[in-house]
Amino acid sequence: MKKSLLFYSFIFSFYTSFSQYLIPIQYDTLVHKYEVITTGLADFGATGIERQFSSKLLFGGEITNEIKDASFDKHKGLNRIGADVQAEVEFRNYKTNLFKQENIGWLIKGGYYNFGSALYTSDLFGLAFYGNQRYLGESIDLTGARFGAWSYQKIGFGIIDKKTKSNLSLNFYNILGYGGANIQQGSIFQNSDADSISIRYDGFAEYSSSSKFMKGWGIGIDFDVRLPVQIKPEETSYIQILVKNVGVAFLPDVKRYEADSSFTYEGLSFSQLLGDAAIFGDSFSLLDTLNVKEVSYNKIALLPGFLQIGKIVDNQSSKKIQSFFGVRMYPSLTLIPMIYAGANYKPIEWFQVGANVSYGGYSKLRFGLYTSFNYKQFDIGLATEEVVGAVSGKGMGESVVFRLRWKI
Repeated sequence: MKKSLLFYSFIFSFYTSFSQYLIPIQYDTLVHKYEVITTGLADFGATGIERQFSSKLLFGGEITNEIKDASFDKHKGLNRIGADVQAEVEFRNYKTNLFKQENIGWLIKGGYYNFGSALYTSDLFGLAFYGNQRYLGESIDLTGARFGAWSYQKIGFGIIDKKTKSNLSLNFYNILGYGGANIQQGSIFQNSDADSISIRYDGFAEYSSSSKFMKGWGIGIDFDVRLPVQIKPEETSYIQILVKNVGVAFLPDVKRYEADSSFTYEGLSFSQLLGDAAIFGDSFSLLDTLNVKEVSYNKIALLPGFLQIGKIVDNQSSKKIQSFFGVRMYPSLTLIPMIYAGANYKPIEWFQVGANVSYGGYSKLRFGLYTSFNYKQFDIGLATEEVVGAVSGKGMGESVVFRLRWKI
């Protein structure tokens, strides 16, 4: 049974990057001299692949027919999948008066980010994990499939308002890897004897082909503004506008494979298409046979940034229970906006716990939990965006988020 190596590469690329930011950013006007904030996360989600399937695929183990069937039954025409793995550290200096302004300090940050997401058809999943025998005499639909993956490092410098903690930074990026694909129209038909197939496609695939460590560079901004909103005469709430890694990247040496238009080729069997000797032998050129053009060029692309607008928790409030809610967006065609809402409970001064529900992004309905401790100069937060996936293989992903803040 033949399986698609390309599909496997997609899956492994996903488990390599933008944060859901489940642990709520809290509005804090306390005066400090310095702050060091460290965050890290690993988050994977999908609309059709259960954790019992993805965990064994990524980390090893037997994928039984029952496990495959359970995930395949959840697939619709087009399905989303994505992952986010990142780590960031930020130093904030409130002691220095930047530009001789008493309310302005400065910050420096750095981080490592990986992000991947895709739209794919249920037929692609079936072909990859059940093989071509399942589709004898049928057409395999690939139309609408898209894929994108980024890996990069960042260093940023900026200014911060000492009271509201609103801040702005200018970031410079070292691009470690990039890949993308888009099938505008695509299908594969094989006859009932599996000795001939017809391929119809219109699309492209590209990746950064440079052998250098720095495969490109970029420039962008992070932007965090907190705005007071008077909901009741005696109550003020705070709205946060958070922008991260919005900018452009410059990528030399991008290799692109594309079809000029929809193209049909008959007389090619799956054994010829997927057989090692056939593809890689000197007597057979797959690209020429399928009329695929190969070009190299320099690319300017938008970074996969992140935007969140929502109500945040007021850490100075006397209320034990506070709500938080909002919307998150990713400038990627493979993801939809995410809406979220939750509640923060603070039974005692040094301990908080909360829960939220979200829908969108690269998954469907998700439930999250978090807890936060304050010990002297330290705030420690731990969370998961996928509670069901943490306790059951029937969940649609895995997630862990960590944050440590050191106040001096």
